[in-house]
Amino acid sequence: MPEAMEAISGQLARQGHPLKGFDRLLQRYRQRRHEADSVVAACDGAPGAPGAAAVAPGPGGTAVERFVNFSAVKDRAC
Repeated sequence: MPEAMEAISGQLARQGHPLKGFDRLLQRYRQRRHEADSVVAACDGAPGAPGAAAVAPGPGGTAVERFVNFSAVKDRAC
């Protein structure tokens, strides 16, 4: 879903109507998603490690992501 919205944002930008706010949120989402995936990869195989669903944000998780410190989650998860 983020890829489709990014394509639409790119098309609008080329037509002179950039979605700057959306582009910033998409960049933040991708950064947080990468951080979450890194936590899951670091904990993979660790005894008692939580599942990916407990750590990784979903596509609509931006409101939750504002309150989640993924560094702290990593420290406690592994």
